Amino acid sequence: MEIAKKDDARTKIAQLLQKFEREKTAGSVYEYNESETKAGFIEPLLQALGWNTQDRNEVGFETKVSAGRVDYSPKSHGTPRIYVEAKPLKADLARPDIVTQAITYGYNTKAVKWVLLTDFQELRLFDVTLKPSLRNLERGLRLELSHTDYLDRFDELWLLSKPLVEAGELDRALLTKRAERDRLPVDQAILEDLKRWQEILAKNLYKRSNYSLPADQLREATQRILDRIMFIRSCEDRKLTHAESLRDLVGQHLDKIGTDFGLVLKGFFRRYDRDFNSDLFAPHFSEDFVVDFSVLKEIVLATYEPYLFDVVGVQLLGSIYEQYLGYTVSLTEKRVTYELKPEVRKAGGVYYTPEFIVDYIVKNTVGRLLQERGKPRGSRHKTPPLRILDMACGSGSFHIRAYDELYRHYEALKAETIRKKAAILKVARADQFAFPLGGEEEEVLPRLTIIEKRQMVLDHLFGVDVDPQACEVTRLSLMLKMLEDEYGIVPGRAALPVLDHNIQCGNSLISGDVLKLQTFFKDDWIKTRPFDWEDRFRKIMGEGGFDIIIGNPPY
Repeated sequence: MEIAKKDDARTKIAQLLQKFEREKTAGSVYEYNESETKAGFIEPLLQALGWNTQDRNEVGFETKVSAGRVDYSPKSHGTPRIYVEAKPLKADLARPDIVTQAITYGYNTKAVKWVLLTDFQELRLFDVTLKPSLRNLERGLRLELSHTDYLDRFDELWLLSKPLVEAGELDRALLTKRAERDRLPVDQAILEDLKRWQEILAKNLYKRSNYSLPADQLREATQRILDRIMFIRSCEDRKLTHAESLRDLVGQHLDKIGTDFGLVLKGFFRRYDRDFNSDLFAPHFSEDFVVDFSVLKEIVLATYEPYLFDVVGVQLLGSIYEQYLGYTVSLTEKRVTYELKPEVRKAGGVYYTPEFIVDYIVKNTVGRLLQERGKPRGSRHKTPPLRILDMACGSGSFHIRAYDELYRHYEALKAETIRKKAAILKVARADQFAFPLGGEEEEVLPRLTIIEKRQMVLDHLFGVDVDPQACEVTRLSLMLKMLEDEYGIVPGRAALPVLDHNIQCGNSLISGDVLKLQTFFKDDWIKTRPFDWEDRFRKIMGEGGFDIIIGNPPY
């Protein structure tokens, strides 16, 4: 059966090549634009290789990736495995901008290992599990065929067929062992960069403070600066603000090698504070610290190549931050070290909850209770909103999954409301004109607005963690999640919520009378960060407490 499929594909491709030669002889082949090339040659080539380009469950079409779209995305079990970038005949497939765009799209989408660039006349297949290098764009090139090679090297072309991609033969044949050493998935690359950025930033801040900065302030300042940069880059890639880019800001000050760049950033941060009002950009003591321009420039520019922060999902960023939170800045005399936290080292490293466990727990708690309740907030029953708590929230992975469950619930409610209003309007118009109205009503998408998402988070999601860095990361993750499906300028001002009340710092296992705590913990009682639930969540506890507790189960 497999041999028959392969022989049939070879015959179809031979016929396609004959068509190409006829067009070429007639002199019309190079008049083809991209759409004509796709319809006339590239789609038939994919079809010959066993891909049903008419079935969007099998081959995605015009898949949105960052600010652009990928022409085709052949899938295995519903997940894209190859991004196909189609170009018009006579395109230069080795042109740096074409190659850079294609491999960057693929690299930032972790599930995709391959990017195929083709104008039919030739094809170039790139391994995008390697971190792209602007100095060597060809490092991931694994297969290069001209149309004149398609039949002579048919076994290599057949590696792109549906049967071999689904069977993993493409990966086994071309993901070479030599490249394994260089393979750095996007999540690992961002993690390594975050660790490096935190280290060089902390060392510079400590040096510029004349080695006088306390460790806690140094950690908080470093974290705040990096979180702001990550948030800004996510907004830039989604084009959510009119503000100039960080890269442009750095470029305008390349001649300044001193330490006054912080003053420029301070004004920049106020603009984000005005637009988003998330407390992330509120005045903070870190803005008054001196940092060398060269250090900030290095960090800022490194966030642009090869990362697309609107493609790297918040779920993936959460797993990155979970690993990142295992490290800390420590001080010795005139020296900054960046190392695993003692408790993490003792435990043998950072262990994060697998996604399928998070999914199972949230679906069977938040999902189930939302179905049982059914009523949105503001109904005549006046019941308090469903309150969800993770009392050791870490990087916020459970919050992000709970957010998805809540969003689907409110999206369905909004869609139902829109349908009911449309039905009432249709009846009213029919009564008014006394005859049936023709034509279809324009469908209104039930997407939640940024203001509705803001209220949803404030009403439902709460967390506690003993680590201040973890609390800040959870707040950051939720803010990025609210912006995840937003593209274009965010309307209005103060779009995001202040989450200091929702996500609080403290030890969720220790609370009680101050005298008792002092007696038990002696001089270390403040370091334990005791958390008084009745005081810190006064309104919620007064109304009966939290409805759902989710979080990392003990293993």
